[in-house]
Order: sequence, then structure tokens, then C-alpha cells
Amino acid sequence: MDSKQQIDIINEYFEQAYVGASMMDDQDSMTRIGRAIAALNANIEKDIFTEEFNKKYYE
Repeated sequence: MDSKQQIDIINEYFEQAYVGASMMDDQDSMTRIGRAIAALNANIEKDIFTEEFNKKYYE
């Protein structure tokens, strides 16, 4: 299994966890899972603290 497949599996897990947290109206978990999804999908060669990144994942 290559790293792309592993990342896809982890991403799917996070997305399912986010949906579950949303159904339970658990705002804290939704925030943490959302941040984990953002970090997992972030381009490590690009500064993740840019305005563009913040708009995409935090607004």
C-alpha cells in the first residue's frame, strides 16, 4: 500500500468521524476533526498559515 492510499483511508475515516460528530452536534469534535482534515490535506511545501489556507479550511 502506497502513501497516497494510506492518506485516502485516513481521510475517509476523518470524514466519517466528522459526519458522526455533526450528527451528535459535537462542536468540539467537529473543530478538531476539521483541523485534522485540513492538516492532512495541506501542501507541506506551502505555508499552511497563509490567508488562502485559512479561507479554505476555517471559513
